[in-house]
Amino acid sequence: MSLYYYMMSSLPSLSFDERAPFTMESFLEHCKGNITDSDYDDLCSLTLAGNDACTFTRKWKEFYGKFINTLTSQRCRKHSVSVESVMDEDFAISNCVSHAIAMSYGETGTREPLEAELFMLRFLFQNADNMIGLAQFDQTALFGYAVKLLLLLRKDEFSVLEGKAEYKRLFCNMQSIIFDTKNKLE
Repeated sequence: MSLYYYMMSSLPSLSFDERAPFTMESFLEHCKGNITDSDYDDLCSLTLAGNDACTFTRKWKEFYGKFINTLTSQRCRKHSVSVESVMDEDFAISNCVSHAIAMSYGETGTREPLEAELFMLRFLFQNADNMIGLAQFDQTALFGYAVKLLLLLRKDEFSVLEGKAEYKRLFCNMQSIIFDTKNKLE
């Protein structure tokens, strides 16, 4: 426990509304030598999909799997593609995914796929936080911190302004291709 106490107390707190304080590589470098070798190896192999390293990551893996299955199922239904329905659908997950899909397809007023992605990432971040619970200086806190860091790093890859500019550029290119094709046919 003392290993985790000094390790966890030296880390900055993570908030979804702020940028990640460092990269995953920097985090792993900070962990090296400050935690057990097996935990370090498990952290190195950790992805958002989770792993079987500890109780927290197994719970996260199950939750994230349900999330991805629900997202896939609802996207398929939206595009009229047959898919096996999700048997163990969680109400909160289903509600989050439904709202995000509605945002993506403009059913909430405007079409905002990047905002929908951020909405889902916030939901995942809050659930990781809830799964950590009151743990502060143990394996749960360490792996929970790593999952939250991965979510922040993913969030930091998105820029609404850059996304809108890219969307506009692609849309204009498509318009010119359609216009050119139409002129050639006439």
